[in-house]
Amino acid sequence: GLAFLQLPLALATIAFSGVPFLSEGLGWTTTGVTWLLNQTVVWTEMLPFSRLAGLAFSKWEAALVYFLMATLLLLLHQRDRRWLWATVALSLVLTRIQLFENQKHSTQKLLVVHAVPRQTLVSLVVGQRAFLIADTAFLHDNRAFDFYLDDFYTQHGIRQATRIALENTPNNPPLLKRFWWGQGLVWQGQRILFVEKPVANLPTADWIIVRKSAYRKATDLLQSFGNQRVILDNSNKTYLLDNLLKEAPNLPYHFINKEGALSVTFNDN
Repeated sequence: GLAFLQLPLALATIAFSGVPFLSEGLGWTTTGVTWLLNQTVVWTEMLPFSRLAGLAFSKWEAALVYFLMATLLLLLHQRDRRWLWATVALSLVLTRIQLFENQKHSTQKLLVVHAVPRQTLVSLVVGQRAFLIADTAFLHDNRAFDFYLDDFYTQHGIRQATRIALENTPNNPPLLKRFWWGQGLVWQGQRILFVEKPVANLPTADWIIVRKSAYRKATDLLQSFGNQRVILDNSNKTYLLDNLLKEAPNLPYHFINKEGALSVTFNDN
């Protein structure tokens, strides 16, 4: 009701803008209705079970849901047994797809370097659990998590995420080990390094994530890492990343700001 009231009030405010007192009264009324409409949305969102979360459908699943809704409506309207069998068949197909996806999610193993502006953000996923490695500021910002990661975690069936700060914090799980040049960890047999300062003799690693604008020259990058698997994430300054590519356009590394997020799937073999 408030939404339908807001537009006529706004038009009336414009129409009578030259009338003393009336224009002011209409303006205050329009402002009040707009505020109340916004607050209604906020209050509704705060109610228990006010929104569905944790649901993700592929385009085929969404199509099946729409067909299922249509057969249910036809069944209720026509009372024809054929629509009952169609509803049952579609329900079984949708259930089978969901069971297949749950099985896939339970066995998945992913390393994901996300494309988030000015941030280092890495998810290590095993089954339906994840380690989320990021700066403390991001980990404490639930809105940022919802905006950048909620859809990804929902689509991959991730139900639990352990948050690990890249800074030295007393409550960190014992996963990251700090060195003078950055941090490192071993996860599922993969050695992953977060490099924050230029380093000449780096331990051999499966994945190297360069962050915080540690390198400013392509020759230094190549000298340090050679043909290893290197990712330059968005915590590096954009102009420095552009300069690196201008200096050496064929650098064999993954630039998140140019190529987007990197997702690597590991197999158990």
